[in-house]
Amino acid sequence: MRICYITYADLGFYGAPRIHVSSIAEGLVKLGHKVTIFAPPSSGDFEIEDVEFIPLKKTIPTSIGWGIALKKALKHRIDDFDIFYVRDYLFGDTAFHLANKFDKPSLLELNGILIEEVDSGPRSLKDRIYTKMDWNLSFPKRLQIADKIISVSPDMGKFIERFFRNKDKLVFLPNGVNIKVFKPVENKQALRTEMKLPTDKNIVGIVGSILSYHINSPLLESMELIAKAVPDCVFLIVGGGPAEEHLAEKISESSIEKKIIRLDRVPIETSAKYIACLDVALTWIPRTVAEGGWPMRMSAYAACGVPAVGPDWGSYNVASRAGGLVESKNGEAKAIADNVISLLKNPDKIKQISIKAREWAEKELAWKVIADKTAEIMQGLI
Repeated sequence: MRICYITYADLGFYGAPRIHVSSIAEGLVKLGHKVTIFAPPSSGDFEIEDVEFIPLKKTIPTSIGWGIALKKALKHRIDDFDIFYVRDYLFGDTAFHLANKFDKPSLLELNGILIEEVDSGPRSLKDRIYTKMDWNLSFPKRLQIADKIISVSPDMGKFIERFFRNKDKLVFLPNGVNIKVFKPVENKQALRTEMKLPTDKNIVGIVGSILSYHINSPLLESMELIAKAVPDCVFLIVGGGPAEEHLAEKISESSIEKKIIRLDRVPIETSAKYIACLDVALTWIPRTVAEGGWPMRMSAYAACGVPAVGPDWGSYNVASRAGGLVESKNGEAKAIADNVISLLKNPDKIKQISIKAREWAEKELAWKVIADKTAEIMQGLI
């Protein structure tokens, strides 16, 4: 297949979009397909072997402006592709109109409900207006025109079923993980020594981007409750992002500030090591975001064989059923803390969850598995 992969995400930033796009593209190429990626010029040094990468400049500083540039570029290359694969973005219906016009199959990749993500944290009035305009004007068109829709959430249907009747268009594929980089470690104490972490204490932590909705999460309060019950426990928080300054303020006001080891963003291989050092990992996103998306760190925790504790909603239900996560009622601080405390007092339970989590990652979350399934969907459309 000759695949046109379109994304408006900034692939220059080493976050979830870059990992997802590069992993899928690499997987498709290894299967023998030809992949061309169109992305914004901000993607900088993004490069994948055997993948054609085309950064498109825009004259109008919005996603609509970028869409105009995309339309011009695709018109000259329409016969070069067998299928259009679009990572959803605001007002991103350009490619679907072209695909429809030239009778090319199209696949829409939904990594969350943008309007729900905007409403879940502090955003500018401009962002809110632009997103709501997309929700009412452009988003329904993309859903209707796309021949197939891949969603990283099993609950996506309830958000979008009002826009189309054919529910068979929607396919669930979770965010994957590199199981060769993210893996369990046999000697946790030796790894902690290497990473300059305490070897004689329980370590509970969070590793991943610090986003706006994390500021209002109950995780810091949970840590305070855990610290009271397990005095020898320390807490590791690794990651950067748009809300890291707000998080730093909250930590400075916390009663357990001295028990928290706070590290900024680190390379992906290093983050995998920090996860493997944990006894228990914490994860939390708002209900609507968890129902519309998939927290990538959840896949990373599972691959490292680290038990995760999170809320009892959305994508977390999938992880719980797979045995890699302990759900906490209503995602409340006390429920989260109680579950963590229970695990720390039961090493055998931690070991059982660790084994199940890794098995789940190998069978269902490995990027090769996700890429293979994506290719099957595309071939079915062609």
